[in-house]
Amino acid sequence: MSKKNKNKTTRPDPDIADAGGDDVTATFEALDLDSIESKAKANGHDVATERGHEGPAEHDAPEPHSFDRKSDVPTIRSLGRLEEDLMRLQQSWADVEQQLSAKDSEIAYLNDEREVHIAAFRSLQSDLDEQLDENDRNLEQIASLEERMREMESRLEDHNQIVAGRDVEIDQLKAAVADEQQRYEVLHSERDRLKDDVAEAVAERQKALDNSKRIEQELLNKKTDMLDLESYIDRRKGEWDQLTAKLDDAKAAIAGMQSELELRERTISQHDEVAGVLHSKIDELKQQCAELDGRRAERELANKELNQLLSEKTTELEALRKERDDATEGSKVMVTRIQDQQIRISSLEQEVSELSGRIKQIRKTADDEVEQAQRRAREEVADYAKRLEAAEADADRRAQAADHAEKRAADAELELKRNDDAMEMLRDVNKQLENRLIDESSRVSEISDELSRAHADKIRLQTEYDSFQNDTEQRLEANAELIAKLESELDMRNAAIEALEKNADKLGAINADIQKLDRLIVEGVQSSERRLSTMTGRTLTLAVEGMPHIKFPIYKSCMTIGRGSDTDIQLRRKFISRRHARLTEDADGVRIEDLGSKNGVYVNEQAVTDSYLHDGDIVDIGEVKLKFVEEEQAA
Repeated sequence: MSKKNKNKTTRPDPDIADAGGDDVTATFEALDLDSIESKAKANGHDVATERGHEGPAEHDAPEPHSFDRKSDVPTIRSLGRLEEDLMRLQQSWADVEQQLSAKDSEIAYLNDEREVHIAAFRSLQSDLDEQLDENDRNLEQIASLEERMREMESRLEDHNQIVAGRDVEIDQLKAAVADEQQRYEVLHSERDRLKDDVAEAVAERQKALDNSKRIEQELLNKKTDMLDLESYIDRRKGEWDQLTAKLDDAKAAIAGMQSELELRERTISQHDEVAGVLHSKIDELKQQCAELDGRRAERELANKELNQLLSEKTTELEALRKERDDATEGSKVMVTRIQDQQIRISSLEQEVSELSGRIKQIRKTADDEVEQAQRRAREEVADYAKRLEAAEADADRRAQAADHAEKRAADAELELKRNDDAMEMLRDVNKQLENRLIDESSRVSEISDELSRAHADKIRLQTEYDSFQNDTEQRLEANAELIAKLESELDMRNAAIEALEKNADKLGAINADIQKLDRLIVEGVQSSERRLSTMTGRTLTLAVEGMPHIKFPIYKSCMTIGRGSDTDIQLRRKFISRRHARLTEDADGVRIEDLGSKNGVYVNEQAVTDSYLHDGDIVDIGEVKLKFVEEEQAA
């Protein structure tokens, strides 16, 4: 038997094993040792004469009873020698019965353990199906949340653009105030010109008085004109006083506007400080998200460590195939590792609870800051309303005074109208500030949304923790499945041993039946290999990439792949559908078809729906990489 055939007989075909057991039983039933012994006693023949009359050694096993199949005449030996051989056979049979009883108790214990493992495996399988469905739903929710996050980021960029536009409007308002200052300077220059006019009038009066002294005769003629001139000068003085008072009022109004502008600039700076604080809070939240990403990387590293532990466990399970007692020690090691994982999971839960506390504290601080900002905004709005009422009352008074003024009063009224325009501008600024307050409130709502996203991140971490727990359960299920396979192989071997030991009294046919059993096993393996080969003498297998000892033979012309229990190749991993793909073998080769899976089928990193496979192709199904191997059969 070649090395290749020996490797393939580690898991014999159940149909072949059953056929071999039936042939052994039929052979043992055909050979009736009691009839041979009675026939030997009746004829008085000695079986040992065929060996040259050499008796067996004192401690050797008795020679099997045989007869010449050509002549059908058994050799004769003495009756006393035959009775001595029968006593030795009975003693050997008693020893065999003791061993069989020990084997029966051990097999009963293993059967009980197997039933327990099967029940646990079925329970874990149902839980795993539910967890996989829940994971699919969670993945869809995560995708929708990521889409909402992108929308919120675009809205934040729009908000920043609006804030930049508001800054430009504030600069325009400052430019308008500078224009008002220039207009004030123009009025001041006009007042200086009026002062010069008054000084010239006074000089003319003085000159007229001098002329009246020199020309006394003309004084009488000019007296009326002088009186008119004095009345005109008095009128001009009154007008000058009124203009001076109006200019003082305008100065006071401009000073009030400047103070209001400074107050609003301080308010804007305070809002900018609040915005800076909010941005710092956002940066802190982003930093916390980065910390969460770091923790996720740590969990991925822990998953890699668990994969390494899984490879070590696979090595231990390979050792279990050699010796049954090591399975108990491996189970103890597995229990210890599960306890370590539970301790680690508890530490992760504690970290999640700490993160929840921090998020609650951040939310409380943000709510307090929002409440303070709203209170300050309400106070500022009330103050602005009072100032607007005072400014409107002052504007009404100025309008009443302007009704009784003459030409320069009309100019002052025009100035008041300009001041009214400035007040309207201030009202617009107030509205802009109110809009900015609304924008700040929207920014606060955005921060609340960010806190909600942080809560969503917490849920995502919980989902990752559940996925990590599911992966651990899947590894435990894989280990339990390997243990079940080992136990089934052990049961098959024990069954073969039991079949041989139950017929130990038929010692004459044991050697021939063992040879026949070996021949049947070899023929069964060869027939199994013929079933696994194609018409051209090929052996087709799918090997798991990175795990060469795990292979899935293609033993049918049509096989299905998925995580469902009704598939031919069952892969219990994430991102694999219940019925994911189908393998079909025809005269042209083996081709793979996508059965409408969610994540698709990739051959050599290319998405395919129906493609033929060649030797060495890498098939990606979910997170599992399978290598298609086509081995040529020796002639």
